[in-house]
Amino acid sequence: MRLAFGWADQHLYAFWTDGEFWSQDPEAGYWAPFELEEGQRTARVPVGELGLRKGKKLAYLFDFGDEWRAMLRVVDSWEIEDESCPMLVEAEGAPPRQYPPFEEE
Repeated sequence: MRLAFGWADQHLYAFWTDGEFWSQDPEAGYWAPFELEEGQRTARVPVGELGLRKGKKLAYLFDFGDEWRAMLRVVDSWEIEDESCPMLVEAEGAPPRQYPPFEEE
């Protein structure tokens, strides 16, 4: 997902399939920290295993320090050789720069 926004550096990220950032539902969260805490599920899961349907919203958080947030919505899905492939089909506005220019004093 980070590549769709043009963000190059890898950071911690997570997403929630109930569309709520920092959801309290343990079944909704998927995490990609370096080490998972007990009860966390990895975000490195095939999209086809998430049971996503048209209209479903996902809350996506990139970089736990800066907390870049994106609300994603599934607009369609199709099968390609038994695997679902995610694809960005539309976005509103330009993505924010991962690191704005540093202003020297």
